Amino acid sequence: GATLVGTTTISNNTVTFTDNFTSGTLEHIRTQGTVASGSTLNINNNTILNSTVGGASSSTTMVCIVNSSAAGTLNINNNIIRGLTSTATSGGFTGISNTGAVVTTLNINNNEIGNASGGAITFSVATSGTVTGISSSGGASTCSTTIQGNDIRGIVHAVAGSSTHNYITSTGSPLNNTIANNTFTNLNVNTT
Repeated sequence: GATLVGTTTISNNTVTFTDNFTSGTLEHIRTQGTVASGSTLNINNNTILNSTVGGASSSTTMVCIVNSSAAGTLNINNNIIRGLTSTATSGGFTGISNTGAVVTTLNINNNEIGNASGGAITFSVATSGTVTGISSSGGASTCSTTIQGNDIRGIVHAVAGSSTHNYITSTGSPLNNTIANNTFTNLNVNTT
């Protein structure tokens, strides 16, 4: 396949899904593939809005923004994720995920996973699916990672569940790792 060189931008999009999956992963924005180490990938100013996973006894997981490319620079900034609902009994939720071995700079800043206009996600049935706000397991040993100014708000279990919750995780071995000034608001964590 071809190798991406230069700058790729996915910005100013609004994405809404309604699906009755019974299993699998429902991804809203995904970037993957081979990119040059000097390339830049921007995923900024997108809105994931009012998506629904339905279906009885569903194990579908919602993932809003995910990258697995090893770009030189990755920016996932100023995105809004809100108004999602799920009836999945074992499906979970991930707001933003990076698994790519980003070479130089990784920024996940000023994202609203839920905001004053609507919470991130409501689980309307008991679920055991893992809930993740922001996760970065990528980042090469030469990468500076910054996760700042994000707000995670309105994660609601309307019925008691058994989900594991991880709001911000950064693993791997980046050169520098700054996680600062993030807020957690109105979390109704009705889970064991």
